[in-house]
Amino acid sequence: MTEQSGFVLISNWGKPQANNKFMNNIISDAGGGYEIDAKNFISTMAFDYNLYYNSVRTNKWRWNNVDYTTFSGWKTASGQDAHGVNGNPLFMNAGAWDFHLKSASPAINAGGFLTSTVGSGTNSKTMVVSDPYWFTDGYGLDTGDVIQLTGQTASAVITAINYNNGP
Repeated sequence: MTEQSGFVLISNWGKPQANNKFMNNIISDAGGGYEIDAKNFISTMAFDYNLYYNSVRTNKWRWNNVDYTTFSGWKTASGQDAHGVNGNPLFMNAGAWDFHLKSASPAINAGGFLTSTVGSGTNSKTMVVSDPYWFTDGYGLDTGDVIQLTGQTASAVITAINYNNGP
């Protein structure tokens, strides 16, 4: 069996990875690799609201070149994924490449908000967010991302982004 990881962060030029945010993902690995393989510890990395699952063997994680076979051990060592889950995502039929989620999936409505609003005009269709890098306006080829605000039931479609307002 080839050992491949679900998500790998490494440094190729002697410089550690920094400022990476890995949120609201499902890592489902039927192989022999790591769920997360972060070889260079960096305090500016952020992992949260992710779901990890392996149907074949015990999950394993690597943080700062140390291996962990329990999700709680990895979370304690890394200080990451406070809201993460280790469990079956309940795909419709992964064997047939149907990765839609069944209605009882623990991943449904379990993600975290990626950013927060920091300003908008009165009666405006413009909102400023603290971190715009999560989103796309579709680049004129597709519809922009659909977002929902905390406590709201209505959604909004991103039509333009000023990336100069980011962190």
